[in-house]
Amino acid sequence: MVVTTDNFVLERRGFCNIRRAAEPNLHRRPTADPSHQDCFNGAKSHGDTFHARQRRKNSRCNHRQRLPAAAKIPKVGTFWQPNIEAVISAKPNLVITLGFEQQRNLARRLKRIGYNCLTVNIEKVSGLFDAIEKIGAATATQSQANLLVSHIKKKLDELCASVGRDHRIKVLYVVQRQPLRVAGRDTFINEMIELAGGENAVGPTVHKYPPIGAEQVYACRADVIIEPTMGQKDLTAQQDSTLEYWSKFKNVPAVANKRIYVINGDTVSRLGPRLDRAVEEIAKCLRPELFEN
Repeated sequence: MVVTTDNFVLERRGFCNIRRAAEPNLHRRPTADPSHQDCFNGAKSHGDTFHARQRRKNSRCNHRQRLPAAAKIPKVGTFWQPNIEAVISAKPNLVITLGFEQQRNLARRLKRIGYNCLTVNIEKVSGLFDAIEKIGAATATQSQANLLVSHIKKKLDELCASVGRDHRIKVLYVVQRQPLRVAGRDTFINEMIELAGGENAVGPTVHKYPPIGAEQVYACRADVIIEPTMGQKDLTAQQDSTLEYWSKFKNVPAVANKRIYVINGDTVSRLGPRLDRAVEEIAKCLRPELFEN
């Protein structure tokens, strides 16, 4: 039995996918994403039980659509305010938390009363691989964890080889429009842009996701502008509003050349076992000709 302090913590860490990589012939429930989506149902098919999760406000998660059963899992507070009483009532064998203060405090309190806790930090790609391996060790699935990490790295190597490294396309990656906020260089988004054969159009910044004004938009001279889907908007609805918003920046190369893309936020906005798919989504925006077939 496992309690997570994030709706996506087990999906992100690849807990169930670790077992899938090593046991491909086991019967399991149907999955909405064969490459690493159905973590809750996949884990249950192997005898693991997830007794609780946290609700994350303003999340872009579409678990309710993809995995209706996930909506029925009891909650243990919110992402930023975990409820220790609710966690204890679930009687978990393992509690997985993230590394920021509120969840570190939860882990410290639980450890003091004898609960087994694992804290992982997933800010960068290297942190993702480290977290998968730690969860593998904590759940006696180390060899499967190693297989999963190797699989992701192999896919990334193949993708990097196909896009090349000679000509870097300048990318402005938008995380919020009102006010305008973009991904800086000290982020996993920046790592994905580089893996996809691009270069962040924004230079070094104080903040990881800095706000920028019109002057900086013009100055960065982005070749491509990318927005993930935001909130509950679908791709088509957001594409229309995105084109309207950026039309006022006519002298920006990405706007002038009609290279503005809206991509699936559920795939790219969470650093997890679908990393290779996220990088591929970005690469398709940068070099669409490589993916025409």
